[in-house]
Amino acid sequence: VATHEFTHMIQLGSARKSPRWMPGFYLQFIGYEPEKRPDVLYGYPNRIASWPVATTVIPMWFAEGTAQFQTRGLGHDWWDSHRDMILRARALDDKLLTLGQMEVFGRSSYHNETVYNQGYALVRYIADIWGDEAIADLTRSMRSPLRLSLSSACRRVLGLSGQGLHNAWKRSITEDYRARTSTIRDNYVTGEVVCDRGFGNLYPTFSPDGKRIAFISNQGKDYLSQGRLFIHDVANDSIIKVSSPVRGPISWSHNGRYIAYARQKGPNRKGSHFDDLYLWDLDNKLEIRLTRDARLSAPSFSPDGKRLVAVHNSAGNQNLAMVELPDNLDEKDLSSDVTYKLLTEFDDGTQIFRPGFSPDGNRIVCSTARLAQRDIYRYDLESRRWEALVATEADERDPVYSPDGRALYWADDRTGIFNLYRLEFDSGTEAPLTNVFGGAFMPTVNDDREVTYSEFTVRGYGVRMIRQRREINPAVLEYQSKERNEKGRLTEPPQYQADATPYANPFGKMFILPRIAWDYGRFKPGLYAYTNDFLDKLSLFGGVAMNGDGDRDIYLNGEYRVLHPTMFIEVYNIVRRRHERFDDSWVIVGERMADSVAVPIYGTYNVDYRFNLTEYDIGGRLPIDDNTTATGTVRLSNYQAELKFDDGGTFDYTYFKGDAYLLRLDSDQRTVSATTDIHPVGGWRGWLEYARENNRFLDSFKVDLEKGFLREVYEPYNYHRIEAELDYYGKLYRGLVLNPRLVGGCLSRSVDPFFYLYAGGLPGLRGYSFYSLGGTNKALVRMSLRFPIIDAIDRRWGVFNLDRVYGALFAEAGDAWTGDLDLDEIKRDVGAELRIKMFSWFAFPTDIQLTGAYSLDRVVTEDITGRHEYGLGWRWYFTLLFDFL
Repeated sequence: VATHEFTHMIQLGSARKSPRWMPGFYLQFIGYEPEKRPDVLYGYPNRIASWPVATTVIPMWFAEGTAQFQTRGLGHDWWDSHRDMILRARALDDKLLTLGQMEVFGRSSYHNETVYNQGYALVRYIADIWGDEAIADLTRSMRSPLRLSLSSACRRVLGLSGQGLHNAWKRSITEDYRARTSTIRDNYVTGEVVCDRGFGNLYPTFSPDGKRIAFISNQGKDYLSQGRLFIHDVANDSIIKVSSPVRGPISWSHNGRYIAYARQKGPNRKGSHFDDLYLWDLDNKLEIRLTRDARLSAPSFSPDGKRLVAVHNSAGNQNLAMVELPDNLDEKDLSSDVTYKLLTEFDDGTQIFRPGFSPDGNRIVCSTARLAQRDIYRYDLESRRWEALVATEADERDPVYSPDGRALYWADDRTGIFNLYRLEFDSGTEAPLTNVFGGAFMPTVNDDREVTYSEFTVRGYGVRMIRQRREINPAVLEYQSKERNEKGRLTEPPQYQADATPYANPFGKMFILPRIAWDYGRFKPGLYAYTNDFLDKLSLFGGVAMNGDGDRDIYLNGEYRVLHPTMFIEVYNIVRRRHERFDDSWVIVGERMADSVAVPIYGTYNVDYRFNLTEYDIGGRLPIDDNTTATGTVRLSNYQAELKFDDGGTFDYTYFKGDAYLLRLDSDQRTVSATTDIHPVGGWRGWLEYARENNRFLDSFKVDLEKGFLREVYEPYNYHRIEAELDYYGKLYRGLVLNPRLVGGCLSRSVDPFFYLYAGGLPGLRGYSFYSLGGTNKALVRMSLRFPIIDAIDRRWGVFNLDRVYGALFAEAGDAWTGDLDLDEIKRDVGAELRIKMFSWFAFPTDIQLTGAYSLDRVVTEDITGRHEYGLGWRWYFTLLFDFL
């Protein structure tokens, strides 16, 4: 892992088009509604664009492939049987990712892993044909400021385009795989399908009576980590989901009532995540927690059901642990009663996988590894000694005893393809059970010698079952020659010496990203700057922008992640200038005739305004669980103004001072999927905020006779504020999703319009301007019907990789008001929304949202500037950001 990440640093640095301290720059634009309140300078934003321009441009397949490619035989990484399996399955089924699909991540974990895998294979192909130096030449070629795609670098270095390279590589490996699997094709042996919905069906395990198969499946999900526990009834050929997220392997109790597994269940009080053991009670449909912060995984029941053997993970080492179970398992949380002890004391990086008891309960079988390949060992509980059962140059894993203890089943890649094997202890004979193109793993067997296992095909991992064993000649498993010249496996881990010193928060380099921005029609350049210490315990981020009029924006954020909660401070400073010309009623410079009456012409005078707004937010964020965060903030605000007149005189004052104490709860319980950002398919998200506001707002001036100047007179506006927002996503049919949104808020007393809640504009009723709907209360409901337009697009336009296009139709209703709500005054609108998901520069999410809303009601407002009417027309909104609003 360290070598992989260090290779990224070297390669990306070599391809950089700019100094290291400037990794890119931003193009930004903010446009505003023309409608506004008379006491504000601009309307609310309705067009927002922030687009990064990267100065390191490397497609994902080349970056990850290079990071995995190492000098052959070095032992840090190599082309192993798993990588070969994934590529082989796709090549033989003509399902290799296209070049465009290899350039970006962002889809399922199977897709993302294939990007790594195909990238590694393609980089190896380049090295095989053009030599290792070609990889460095391609990387250095990307330094050119005008080279925005690797394809042009391929033409210069390799003499063919990126697509031509992909075509040649695809043709080469497909022909090679077909030739090398010809014998297997004629002698294919596999089991019947139990479940192949989803691409992650793992750890199938027979119940003690052999009538049910429990397994983990991610069916209906986009990521392998989203596995749930399922049970297949063999006789009825039915499958049901029985529990929440599970991490395998799993194990049945001797009586078939409980299934043991591991999972991570949210952060602990220090914010850390640890594997813990759980039981699923099938009789009561109840999850029972056994341990808390124990770092235990891969549990397996003893034959008498009184103990579990598990893997304990700590400090880079894994050891066997014995867990003693209480007699009574009826409680929901037994973590205070369950104890465990370590059986082994490895401190050399040893890893242990899938331990299980022998049928007599005296021994534990498992696979182990120190650096790479796994071997199968047996641990004697009485003598505390290890015995090698299957330990060769091949990778042997997933061992399991037959119920009578007379045979061992496991997965083995001795031919280069993982297949299942069986060892008879009495005779010492071995025999293969499968002969597959992909790979066979994780076998278990019942009393009838039926074998269930997980098989990898181009669809991913599926559960299979062998009902009747066939005799297979080992010769027909032939896949490759015995010279597996890229084994690259070391028998001893390399020794590294390093002096340890106390960590002292060393900071890295300060990075600067220039901003080329247009704000309210004016060119407003600036920059972002950020830095952090190497462990990211302390980070600083800031930004500044200024236009030719002296308007400026300053932002600074600091986070301290040592304590729990995370502490933060945010500082905002905004300066705006405005020039106004007024008639001077004390100076007459002429007259004009109007209806035969002389009307004086007054002189004019100019006033330059300078508004200076400063705000400090200080607080802490505490995770409640992985998807919910509580935040407490103290906010201090100070808004000042300065007037400069023609005669050089100035007058400055503070027109708003406030302090607020905020408590906020954010929760995102949306179903995690590859489309969660553009098109959530289930769950909900929302936030709730309470604030105690203590504000002092300018009311007038009075003369301070002692000091001889004007002093501000403030009106106190002290009140409670509550606001909330909730989005729910319900899948209707296929890609159709119903998305209701509820928004509400209220203030505890009447206030100046300066403090109103607003219900229009981009965050509210989009058929109306932001400031047209204001009051001390607000409520709105939006009902959206979301649907796919184009999914899984494989198109690249310049520096953009187009991914998905989704649409929505919506209707909204609501209002903001003071006093009693008049239902006859509820405002309504309808509209449509288009969402386009792309990636820029292969790595940066680029999300475009275009919204049009038509207001169905008329709104009339009055202020010191007169009477204003809104409504019965279209309003348009546009955003180009890293996410959708």
